[in-house]
Formats: sequence, structure tokens, C-alpha cells
Amino acid sequence: MEMVSKQQKQVVLKDYVRGYPKESDFELRSSDTICGLSNGSRAVLLKNLCLACDPYMRHRMSDQVSHPGTIIKSYSPGSVRPFSNCYCIQIHVVATEIGQEVLVGYGVCKVIQSTHPGFQEGDFVWGLTGWEEYTVIPHPERLNKISYTGVPLSYYTGILGTGGIAAYVGFYNLCSPKAGETVYVSSACGGSLEIKGFVETDFKHIYPEYLEFAIRHLQEGKLVYVEDIAEGLENASSALIGVFHGRNVGKKVVRVASG
Repeated sequence: MEMVSKQQKQVVLKDYVRGYPKESDFELRSSDTICGLSNGSRAVLLKNLCLACDPYMRHRMSDQVSHPGTIIKSYSPGSVRPFSNCYCIQIHVVATEIGQEVLVGYGVCKVIQSTHPGFQEGDFVWGLTGWEEYTVIPHPERLNKISYTGVPLSYYTGILGTGGIAAYVGFYNLCSPKAGETVYVSSACGGSLEIKGFVETDFKHIYPEYLEFAIRHLQEGKLVYVEDIAEGLENASSALIGVFHGRNVGKKVVRVASG
């Protein structure tokens, strides 16, 4: 078992949120971290590069979200879900049902250690990860490997990630508009469809088709994408809070590290 020693910063949810999120609802923690993956595990250790500031995260900050039948689960301030097949000290684990105090959301990451046959050191991936510098994913099958790197990797937190595929499927597969019809587009639809959970289940097979579509239109200039990037985990909570007050111009992203 190879050990990795890192200085770790984490954005922590201190308590359930009432109303709009405030700076006092979060805390930036810093600690020395030692982590390794056991040979019997099928896990990955990720270096987080970019994190998406998504409005749906506010729902998970409430204790009223989790109930039978829901897909989106509330964060659990003050609790940590351990993973027995990883040796971890002060590094939090993203499990299938997130149950931890570190914020969790969509991000772009680099694999720095893997005991899973589907992932290799150096792979770039996007999917759910922790709002921290390094995250262990014990069951990485739902992570998406990034094969096309001809655009900023941060695009996979938005237009080439869940938000983009949600809009594409919602428009072309669910709405099925016809010529001459008037279409109303809500900026909240993408997040609502993400919460529904169909992206990772019913329509995941459409993602390669969408990726080809989106990349081609980006290259041709027919699709224009704007990002509003905050630098560093120390600015992550204020970046997320700003989304709820209209302070961002474009997709709000936190850049944690370079690739």
C-alpha cells in the first residue's frame, strides 16, 4: 500500500442552512493528510482541479431534503462516512450516498492513485467529488473519464458535464420541439433535471452523442460558453454564495489546482 502525504484544505458545512447560504455556514479547514489505497480496494485517489458552484447544492444544505424516494440526499454536517478498504487519515470519502461534512458537488479531477482496473494514474475524470484538495472515491464506476482535452477542463463542470447533457436531453428527447413552436427556456431546468437523476441512469448512453455535438459546435463558434472562475478553496464558499445573489457572469467555477 503506497502512502501519500499531502497538505489538505477542505470546505466544511458547519450546520444546516436557513434561507440563503452565508459565510458563517461554512468553514475552511486545513490539516496534514496521509492517505493510501489498499490493494484489496477498487478505489481512486483524486486531486481536485475544478469545482462547480451549482444552485442545486442549496437543497442538500437543508435537513428537509432527504426522505424516502428522493435521489438527492442532504449533507450531514459533523459526520464522516468511513471506507474500510482505504487507509485514510483526515481525508473524507465520497460514497454512493454522501454522508459527510465536507461539501460535495460536481468537479474535474486527476487520478493520482488507483486500485480500480478502469482508472489509471494520470486520468482526468469528472463527477461527484469533495470540496477539498484530495478525495478518495471508493466506488468510482460513476466517474466519467475525459478523453477530449481540447477545451478547458473546467468545461466538464458545466457545458460538457451534467448541466449540458441535462439541457440537451431535456430539449431534444423530452421536449421534442417542432418547427414553428415557441419554446420557453428556464435557467433552472438543467438543475431540476439533474435532481431528477436521469442523467446517470436513463439517458447516460446519450452522453457520447451529446459530447460530439457540443464539441463540434464549440469548435465552430456556434456554441459560446462563458465561465466566471474563482481561484482557490479559500474563495469557494463566497463563490457559491454569490450564485444565489446574481454575482456571477457565466458558469461559476472554483479552480482548486492546475492539472
